[in-house]
Amino acid sequence: AIADDSLDFSEFKDTMSLDTSTNITMANGDLNFDSDTFVIDSSADNVGIGTASPAHRLDVNGNLGFGRKLYAANGATQVMYLPNIVGSMVLGDGGSSMNNSTGFSGQYNTLVGSGTGSNLFEGYYNTALGYQSLYNTHNGLYNVALGTKSLYSNTEGDANIAIGTSALYANSQGGNNIALGYSALSLNTNGNYNLAFGKNALDANTLGSYNLAMGYSALGQNVATNNNVALGAYSLGATVAGGNNVAIGVFSSYVSDVSNTVAVGYGSQISNTTGTGLTSLGYHSIYTNVTGSSSTAIGHRALYTSNGDYNTGLGYEAGDAITEAIEAKLELIVC
Repeated sequence: AIADDSLDFSEFKDTMSLDTSTNITMANGDLNFDSDTFVIDSSADNVGIGTASPAHRLDVNGNLGFGRKLYAANGATQVMYLPNIVGSMVLGDGGSSMNNSTGFSGQYNTLVGSGTGSNLFEGYYNTALGYQSLYNTHNGLYNVALGTKSLYSNTEGDANIAIGTSALYANSQGGNNIALGYSALSLNTNGNYNLAFGKNALDANTLGSYNLAMGYSALGQNVATNNNVALGAYSLGATVAGGNNVAIGVFSSYVSDVSNTVAVGYGSQISNTTGTGLTSLGYHSIYTNVTGSSSTAIGHRALYTSNGDYNTGLGYEAGDAITEAIEAKLELIVC
């Protein structure tokens, strides 16, 4: 005999069909299949797998396996994607184009955030965190993008590191760049081996390579020049031409468009536009020079007003009144 409150499925056929309007009501009782393998808590409206006391709508005690994609409750928003590709995972709605057609293609990518790596195809060993970071990357390799729209336009550039909103935003094929800060190297497209630290550092650079910029807007307007070092806010900030320059200090060599100059100190060579072969060390050294070349100034305001050539000033305000266009002078002040 079948006991009360029980069913003996040996008395049923092998199949049981229910019509579309059938409801099964358990009143205040719970349903437990196969010793907690599947449990329905009718009072709390919770379902448990592997637990007799589910505390959530779905409570799983054990390993959970699922294939490919997990969607939000609206059924349209992807929140997780585990592609059938070695080492790759997505938290968010990106990464759907990843493909493992050959070798390492598509492998070992980690994408976190809405729109990250949305067009990533065969690139591998990429890491992206932030809204639409690495958004257009197709075949790029070894890139790290942290921040909203960082490395957004990158298609095939490799081994770049972008940290900050819009850092390396426009980069398409440039490689081995490091950008740290809001909009750092944001317009770079094909420049390589650049280092930019600070908001808007190397912001306008598109093709220049082997540049180092540290500080707000350092080398901010540089487009295609190479081998420059700018340390300090606005250092080489308005430079659009020339190369092989070193500027250390706020506003040092601010408007320089020449090559082979060294400026160290606040505002050193701040006005120079066409003078070449200049070396200055000190606050406002060679400060008003525009066209003079091949001069050396060491000291506070040394050669301050000089606009000539081949001048040397050593000491506090040494040669600060020299204005001749072409001179060969040495002024030494010893206190």
